[in-house]
Parts: sequence; C-alpha cells; structure tokens
Amino acid sequence: MSDYGRIYRELWRPDKKARRAGNAAMGLWTLGISWCKDHRSAGRITRAAALELGSEAEIEALVRERLWRTTSDGYLYNDWSDWNADVEPDTIGGGLVRKAIPESQPKAVRVQLSRIAGQLITDGSDPEHVETGLRLWLDNTYPPTSLPQFVSQAARMAESNKSKLNALREAWVDGKTARLSEFGLIFTPSAAPEGLSDMALRAHRLAEKRAWIEGLVKEIEVHR
Repeated sequence: MSDYGRIYRELWRPDKKARRAGNAAMGLWTLGISWCKDHRSAGRITRAAALELGSEAEIEALVRERLWRTTSDGYLYNDWSDWNADVEPDTIGGGLVRKAIPESQPKAVRVQLSRIAGQLITDGSDPEHVETGLRLWLDNTYPPTSLPQFVSQAARMAESNKSKLNALREAWVDGKTARLSEFGLIFTPSAAPEGLSDMALRAHRLAEKRAWIEGLVKEIEVHR
C-alpha cells in the first residue's frame, strides 16, 4: 500500500466544504487519513479513534459538511476509493496478497488480485488454496483474472498431497510401499549388511523404508 494520502488540489478554496468545516476539523480529517492508511481500514475510522484524534465538535463539522459519513461503529470518508483506496485492504484477501505478492508488482495488479482473492474466499475457497494460487500466479505471466484457475490448481494439489500423505503414513506403519507407486514413488532398497538373519533383515528394511518415507513427508509439508 502507499504510505501517503492524497488531497484535492482545490481543497483550500473558500467555497469548498473543507474551509466551511474549519481548520480544527480539517486537522482531525488529516490525522484520520493517516489512521485509516495505517490500519488499512478502507476509509473507515472508529468513533473511539476519532475522539482520540479530535473533538466531538470537529467530528460534527466533518459530518455536517459531508466529509465523513456516520456508520454503525464510527465514520467513513466520502470518496475514499477515489483518492486513497488501499492497495490491499485489511481483509483476508488483502492480507494474502500482502503475504504472497511483492510490492514490486504494479499497484493496479495488486488491487485487482486483492478483490479477486476476497471474492474467491467469499465464494467458499480455502484461504490456504488462495494463497498457494497467488504464488502459482506469480510464477507465470497471466493476467490477474486468471487467479481462479491457479486457485483450482492449488486445491487439486492439496487434495493430491492429502491422499499421498495418507498413503505414506500407512506405508510407514506396515512397510508396504507398493501402494505408493500410483504417486510415482518407488522405494529402492540399498544393499543390506551381510550376515543378517531374516528377522534382522526385515527390521533393517523397515527402518530404511521409514527413513525414506519421513524424508518424503517432510518435503511435502515444506511445500504446503
């Protein structure tokens, strides 16, 4: 997100609502912009925060001049989205974009990704799948509108990994690694030490399989 707020170049003119609200109220208005940007609140400021930054009279002046609108828990800046819209608002979708997409990506792209990610979550997508989808999108050259396809891919990968992990855990218990071939996982035993009894050889093979399986599980979990 941008660390700076924007104001209209003609805000100073005598016929503008800012002048009618008064300098004290505009001081609150300015501090409120900073508060909203810092909290990524999409132009919403709580009543408690407004009273901490200014007075009741200043709040009333901003509401009277329609610089602020009253909400259920505070106030909303008029025309916030036209002037100071957060690149990634304080939403689950916005948080995932901040986490997965670097700021080197254009602002317009991150705004669009935040909106699409939020809609996907609203429609029922798992946030983890959305985050993975964002990372997959980043590794490609497709437009932001392709994000749903990458989220679907992430969901399929997660389901495949879940099945694979279940099979690996079962194989760890009973040592039967043949079931792993459907995932392209083939256990190749090393040369066993000489002189082992049948029981000792079975124990050696089971320990070897378990070490192999544990390495595979760790690799899958690292990339989840």
